[in-house]
Amino acid sequence: MPDFQTGQAISVDYLAETVFNTLPAATGSRRFRLTGGGLVPGSDVIESAEFRGDGQTSLPRLGMKAVTGGYAGELSVGTYDPLFEALLRGTWTTEVAPASNTLLPATTMVNRSFSFEEYRSVINESLRYTGCRISSCRFSLPANAAATVDFGILGTNYTRATGKYFTTPTTTATSNLVAVDAVVLYNSLAFVSMTSADFTVDLRAANQAVIGSRLTPDIFTSAMRISGSVSAVRSDASLLTQYFAETAVPLQFTITDPAAAISYIILLPSIRFTGLTPGLGTDGPEIVTLPFSAGYDATTGGMIKITRDLTA
Repeated sequence: MPDFQTGQAISVDYLAETVFNTLPAATGSRRFRLTGGGLVPGSDVIESAEFRGDGQTSLPRLGMKAVTGGYAGELSVGTYDPLFEALLRGTWTTEVAPASNTLLPATTMVNRSFSFEEYRSVINESLRYTGCRISSCRFSLPANAAATVDFGILGTNYTRATGKYFTTPTTTATSNLVAVDAVVLYNSLAFVSMTSADFTVDLRAANQAVIGSRLTPDIFTSAMRISGSVSAVRSDASLLTQYFAETAVPLQFTITDPAAAISYIILLPSIRFTGLTPGLGTDGPEIVTLPFSAGYDATTGGMIKITRDLTA
C-alpha cells in the first residue's frame, strides 16, 4: 500500500538566488513559518483552433510555464526579513542610536529573486520553484489576534525531485506578534479605537512570453502601490472630517515581541482615505471601515518604512 502525504508534513524553505532562475547553493536557506498557501506549477494552455468537420477538437498544447500563488504566515521578528527586502526593493541598514535596522524602498531598485522548495516528507518529494520574485504582501492586524503576512509570488520554472535539496535551513524561534502588544498612531496620535487594519504592498509583477522558450526571460515588477483599510469604533467626526477634506496623514504600527524586546515599526507616512462604510444596524458599537491609499512622502523618503527596533 502506498504512503499518503498529509497536509501537515510539508516544509517550505527559501534562499535568494545568485543567478536568476538558477538554484542557489544547498546551504544557507531559511524556513518559512507557514500557516497556509502554496505555489502552483502552471502552464498556459494553447487550444487548437482547427475546424475538424466532425464536431470535435484536437488535444491542446502547453505553453509558457508560470509559478503562481504565495505563502502566508504569522508575523514574527526576523522570519521574513529577506522577503521584506525584496518587497521594498531596498536593503536593511543599521542605525546605532537608537539601535535599530531600517528598510526603505531604494532610489535605485534592487531586484531579488528566490528559489523556494516545498518538501513533502512522507513521500520524500521535493518541488523546487526557481526565478521567483515577491509580487505583493498583505499585512493584517486584527484585534485580539496574531499579526499576519501573506506574500504573493510569481516565478519562472519548477522541477520535481526525490529527496530534499536545501540542508539545515535557519529557523527563527521568535514568538508570533499579536495585536494586544501593538500601538497604532494615526496622524501622530494614539488610535485607541481601531479594531482591525490591513494593507497590501503590490509590485504588480508580470511575466512575458517569448518565441522559442516556455520560460519568461524575467519577472518584471512595476511601480509600487499600497492600499488597505482600517476599521474602528465610531466616536467622533475626526475620521470623517479628514476623509471629506482629502487630508494626507501618517499611519504607524508598532508591534512588540515582549520576550525578545524587539519591535517592528511599520510606517505609512502619507495615506489618504478614499471612502467610508458605516456599521448601521449592528449589535454593540458601530464599526466604520475606511479604505485608504498611500503615496510617496519626501520627508521619509518612500511610501513605506519598516524599522526593527532593537531597544523595545
